[in-house]
Amino acid sequence: PKTGKTENLYGLKYWTNPVKRIKEKNNTDETLMAVSDGSVRNGTLGGTWAWSIIEYDKQGNLNPIGIIGRGREKTPQLDTQTTHSYRMEALGLLSLMTCARYDLQWKGEIDLHMDNKGVIQTYTKCDHWTQPQWVKQTDKDVWEAIAREKREFWNNRIHITHVESHVDKKKDENGQPREPTQIERMNIHVPRVVRTQKPRLNVAPDITAAPIAATTA
Repeated sequence: PKTGKTENLYGLKYWTNPVKRIKEKNNTDETLMAVSDGSVRNGTLGGTWAWSIIEYDKQGNLNPIGIIGRGREKTPQLDTQTTHSYRMEALGLLSLMTCARYDLQWKGEIDLHMDNKGVIQTYTKCDHWTQPQWVKQTDKDVWEAIAREKREFWNNRIHITHVESHVDKKKDENGQPREPTQIERMNIHVPRVVRTQKPRLNVAPDITAAPIAATTA
């Protein structure tokens, strides 16, 4: 049966054990941790996004667990049309929401970390915008899909926290290289996943194919 799932949002890479472990702890009182990022090197060519599920090990260190989603969107072949990191970051968010709902069938909450404040701010209010507010919003195709996912399935179960970007390339007040925190290290890890995105995944997300009324898979 057809659902509201937005197709072509990610190439999913995972190992059997992490997925099995996630399904074993899939309860309403559990929380998944994740980091996501988007990248645009040439706005006329398109951009990429990626996310990774992470967790603390027994020693208290944060590590990727081996469930990674990544995707690429090509810009239409018109010089006047360009893409930007705000859209790519939003697509990364939508990709994670979709995978967690339909593939992992996650029942609990998600604690997501990203470095784009604009996406975080938009996410907090997109599910109760009025029509005039929608008219002013950029990338409406992406945000309408995000708002639908939030209203019909996630509600307030996704919590997004801002994390400073590129800390490994910055210096402190004394001119010394800064030491990233654990979550900042995970945020540094995700852009590397984005950069390894293969051209064979060059397929635009099928956002317009998602009906307004969605059913849970």
